[in-house]
Amino acid sequence: MDLHPLKHGSEELFWGTVRVETLFSVSEPARVSLASVTFEPRARTARNNHALGQHLIVSAGTGWIQKRGGPVEEMRQGDVVWIYPGEKHWHAALPTTSVMHNAFQ
Repeated sequence: MDLHPLKHGSEELFWGTVRVETLFSVSEPARVSLASVTFEPRARTARNNHALGQHLIVSAGTGWIQKRGGPVEEMRQGDVVWIYPGEKHWHAALPTTSVMHNAFQ
C-alpha cells in the first residue's frame, strides 16, 4: 500500500511539471496537512491562498515567491516562509533550477 501517493499537480493550480507527495492529510480534529512539492525549472503555482495560512520549508534548490503587493523574493534551501491566512501568493522554480519544499497548511 502506498501511504504517500505521488501525483502531478492539478492543471488549475500548477503550470509546468510539479510533483506533489502528500505526507499526511487533514484528520479531524487537526487542521494541518503536509505535502512535499517539487517544481521543475520554470514550473509555478497560480495565485492562491490558504484560509489558515501556509508554511513553506525549502528542502532543495532555489525558487521565487511573491505575496500580494510585495516584491518577488528568492527562497533557498533551509528557508522557512510564512504566508498569512488568506494572503494571495504564488511560488515557482527558477528558469534554470528546480525547487522542493514542504508545505504545511
